[in-house]
Amino acid sequence: MNVNLKDYPMTTQPFLHALTNTIHSPVQVWSTPSGQIHPVGAQGIYCFDDRIVSSAILHVDQAEIEHLRTRKANAGHATFTSALKAEGWPADPKLIVSRERSVGTDGVSEMITFQNGHAKPLKVTISLELRLDGTDITLVKTDSLSEPSLTQLGDHTWSWASTGVSATLRSRDATTIEFDIPTRFSRITWDATIAPRCRTELHWGIDITNTCAPFSAPEGKRTVVDTLSRMNLDSIPADLQSDAGRLVSTAASDLDSLLLAERCNSRDIFLAAGAPWFFTLFGRDSL
Repeated sequence: MNVNLKDYPMTTQPFLHALTNTIHSPVQVWSTPSGQIHPVGAQGIYCFDDRIVSSAILHVDQAEIEHLRTRKANAGHATFTSALKAEGWPADPKLIVSRERSVGTDGVSEMITFQNGHAKPLKVTISLELRLDGTDITLVKTDSLSEPSLTQLGDHTWSWASTGVSATLRSRDATTIEFDIPTRFSRITWDATIAPRCRTELHWGIDITNTCAPFSAPEGKRTVVDTLSRMNLDSIPADLQSDAGRLVSTAASDLDSLLLAERCNSRDIFLAAGAPWFFTLFGRDSL
């Protein structure tokens, strides 16, 4: 999508320091540390230069969702854990919800897990409300409002602005999926009974197709991790091995998340200049 910035007033670039990212090129997700994606600033789900979804907010009846912790296993995988409290429930917040988010080269998947620590079953209605989008990342960076025209291609599939990008919303265990292109609104709903001392798992995701970008994800094994796995780290002192290993593993995962390749030659691999604004080949930053 070609954007003429003269048509949009320049404003302050959205801040990123308080956000949590999960990235596996060319897809990236930026959310609050709780895992909620609000329609504010740079938050959203992206593929290359397009924001696919601008918000994804989880609701559990009328419960308050209190964020407890965020754990990132690697650049493309994060788990967000919260406690739930609501009027009429036992005072001790023993219902825990975790959003396990995985980002791949062709989309995003989440497993939402509820753990009921109470002695009685809990009947709840869970919903995930999404705002469908197609905004060019240049407009997101300038914090400019844009309402690109969306086209519905299937029951839960949408596209926009002849960019060659389409997205499909999915859930194999939802009770209902509402999907309305004119209002850009979608809601996934689950009616669940969570047994005492048990776990309940729910699933949703977005499959993304991009046929026009000049770059694509590399084929085969992610090269940075593959290279480091063959390195000899025996020279690291024993008392630093664990810390050094975590540092190397994290750095390798971060680099892997930025790997891209030419679409016509998927073995011609390079590092994108950076997320979220420069997810492309960008001069000396990618050398």
